[in-house]
Amino acid sequence: MILKRFFFVLTALLLVFQIKAQQVNENFSVQVFADDFSAETNQWDYLTTAENLFVLDKGEYFMHRRNETKPYALVTNWKNDLTVFQVKAALKLGPATSPEQTIGIIFYIQSDGKGALVFEINKDKKFRVKQLAGAYYKFLTGEVTDAGWVKSKFIDVSGLYNLLEAKSSAGVTDFYINGNYVSTTTVQDYAPGAMGILIGPDTKAKADYFQVYATRAVSDDVNANRQFGELTPNEKIEFLLAENDKLKRQITQDNVEQIKQQADLKVSTMQEQVKNREAEIEQLTIEVNSLRTYKNDVIKEMDEDVFLTLSNSVKEQVEVNKKLNKFIEEIRDSLTASNKRYQDLKLKQVNDLIEQQKKIQAKKESVAATKEVQKAETAKVVAKKEEAVKISDQPKIVVSENKVEAKPLPVKTRTAIKKG
Repeated sequence: MILKRFFFVLTALLLVFQIKAQQVNENFSVQVFADDFSAETNQWDYLTTAENLFVLDKGEYFMHRRNETKPYALVTNWKNDLTVFQVKAALKLGPATSPEQTIGIIFYIQSDGKGALVFEINKDKKFRVKQLAGAYYKFLTGEVTDAGWVKSKFIDVSGLYNLLEAKSSAGVTDFYINGNYVSTTTVQDYAPGAMGILIGPDTKAKADYFQVYATRAVSDDVNANRQFGELTPNEKIEFLLAENDKLKRQITQDNVEQIKQQADLKVSTMQEQVKNREAEIEQLTIEVNSLRTYKNDVIKEMDEDVFLTLSNSVKEQVEVNKKLNKFIEEIRDSLTASNKRYQDLKLKQVNDLIEQQKKIQAKKESVAATKEVQKAETAKVVAKKEEAVKISDQPKIVVSENKVEAKPLPVKTRTAIKKG
């Protein structure tokens, strides 16, 4: 009986251990997004309003949510298409009057704004995971009566940064605090979504960095699932320009490599020919020297006919040597000319690339100038409308006209006198 109870307890412990163990084991070795807030970028909101203050402060991202009832999501402008990823953020809560202040990371933000996952901490050394479902949050940790909060000894409340991490793969997400695993949740049917930081109501906080990692297999094709039609007009222009430059560089590189290979092959062939000719010349030189020695030392008493025959042979060899030397010079000249053509071609390719970059830059500047002109024209139209409104709002002055009644002219009447 005792043995059975022991096995029952052991099995229960193993089940609990399996439930609590992290389930995402991919190697997230490739950094695909990072911001250490050392300089202002276009990836975050920088606001100063009645409800929000988001600014850079000495290499940190300072956040103050002044609204006392609603949190605020600071979403990066980085376009994420990953479903297998690791998101990391170094966050800390600042001094505030509200004991309810919170800070955390938000990810899997759906395009319709009705879905997301949030991992956040508070100053009571508690964390929670919640899911945005429509317009409301559903708690995935803890109890509903505790608003999903779970106590954790891994949270630092001394004023240091806490590292929050989420590793996600195929809908399963593991959560870590300062490198320690704390929870796992499963949310299926979520499309890749944006990421960012969620700051609670009436909260002051800071961020030291925000990073996203992917596996090597995924990072080779980041944003591959994003369709061209989903891009903004500016993103389409940038994408097409980048693809155009990429193709040009590839074509240029292919041409240069092909020409270089052909030139190298030709040079190698010519060098081999020169080497062979030089070997032949060396052998002929040895033979000539040998004949010269034979002439001087051996055939002193040789008759004139034999001597003339040998002389003619030597003469022929000298002529052959001249022809070989000339051929070697021609090969060397050909090598020099080929090398010059190759260098000229490389210089031309570089100049063409520079000109292409200049045209692209000029096109960008032209687009920017056009936008400025359109903005100026719009300002003029608005100014004219405002002037017209001002004129129409002025009081009207009514000029009264005195009407002069026409008086009848006096008519003289003559009395007719009857004669006789």
